[in-house]
Amino acid sequence: MNWHIEEAPVRFIAEGASHLGSIHSFPEQKVLYRSDTKAPLSVVSQRYKVVQPEEILEFYRDLTEYAGYELETAGVLKGGRKFWALARSGLSTSLKTRMRLTTTCCWQRPVMARWPPWRHHHSTGGV
Repeated sequence: MNWHIEEAPVRFIAEGASHLGSIHSFPEQKVLYRSDTKAPLSVVSQRYKVVQPEEILEFYRDLTEYAGYELETAGVLKGGRKFWALARSGLSTSLKTRMRLTTTCCWQRPVMARWPPWRHHHSTGGV
């Protein structure tokens, strides 16, 4: 996760009668790509708010420093199009929970923080 998401305008080549096409832009969209490999990640609208990989880790740094969570693991999938982190609460074993934060480089998925369905949950016999 030691890279940034960069943005560039969408440009395309419209081939004409000659094989030398003309370059056009599509200002309503932008291309997201990795700063290290320059690999494309997605084409999104100009309104899309980029969440950088280190922002995911900073969120967990705050949880670990102030709320007693422990970062278990973090990583990227699909060449960097999706990144996530998983943290465990510092509560006693019977109340231990995990939180997962994920986001993707596409317009369909916002940043999501949730407790996975496989979290540890023990009933105390109460409500």
